[in-house]
Amino acid sequence: MRLKVALAREKRLALEAGRRAKEEERLAREWTYETGGMAQQGECRASDRGTPAATELREIKALLRLMTDDSDVLTYFMTFERVLELNSVDRSLWATILPTQLSQKALKIFAMLSMESRSY
Repeated sequence: MRLKVALAREKRLALEAGRRAKEEERLAREWTYETGGMAQQGECRASDRGTPAATELREIKALLRLMTDDSDVLTYFMTFERVLELNSVDRSLWATILPTQLSQKALKIFAMLSMESRSY
């Protein structure tokens, strides 16, 4: 009987340790995200591999505001560049991210540009 109790206690302690480790890992990820994890790492994780994952692009886009038709264009682009530079986003990704943040009017103009002029 003592052996069964000791075994059950050991299993319970192992489960609690596993849960604690998972919770600590989750809290560490949450803290990194809240404190600007991409800026903390010095470089964007996407640039390390050459191709960004969808979640990394989503994180970058969440930092940017959408352009509206009544936005000041110069201020918008200066803010866009500053946010991406502060978060160490690779410049080769800028032209990929930009169209997703533009207003309908700006997107129509962007579509009329030649491919050479679309590179940021």
